[in-house]
This record gives sequence, C-alpha cells and structure tokens, in this order.
Amino acid sequence: MTGTSALVTAVVVSLSLSTVLALVLTRPLRLVLNHICPAGDAVAFWLSFTNTMLYLAPLLFAMLFVIIPVSPVLVDVIRSALGASLAGAFAALLVVGYQISRARSRTA
Repeated sequence: MTGTSALVTAVVVSLSLSTVLALVLTRPLRLVLNHICPAGDAVAFWLSFTNTMLYLAPLLFAMLFVIIPVSPVLVDVIRSALGASLAGAFAALLVVGYQISRARSRTA
C-alpha cells in the first residue's frame, strides 16, 4: 500500500462513518429542530449546518491524527482512520448535543 492509497483509505473511512451518522441522525434532528426553531428556514439551515459539521469534524480529525508510516498496512490505516474519525464525530456530537440541550431549556 502506498502513502496515497493510505490517505484515500482514511478519507473513505471518515466519509463512510459520517454518511452513516448523517443518515441515522437526520430525521430525529429534524424533529428536534422543528420543536426548537420557530421558522422552517431555520430548520433547513441548522440541519444542513449540522450535517456539514458531521462530515467535516471526523475528516479533520482523520487528516490531523492519522499517521501514515513509510510502508502502511491496510488494517493499521483503517484502524487509525476509524479511531480518529470516531473521535471527530464524538466531538461534533458533543457540541451539537450541548447546543440543543441549551436551546431546549430556553424554550421549555
């Protein structure tokens, strides 16, 4: 495996994880945002913004924290990319969850 293919593998792992998260969270997030946001335009914006962050944060973590050795092994690259992407997703979800919990307490 070359360094380029290891980088592409890390990106694919990150984007795959983000796609799964976006698919799982879009409907429940839309329901929560409909409850919080008074206007329909705000729901569309915040849903798009959150989905974008769910893609960018894991990708950023994967690009910053995956160390690709001189002779990368596929399993090690996937493990490292998945770990970094999960850390990025966790960070993004913490921020989203915190902001939603603050918004719900103000509207309740």
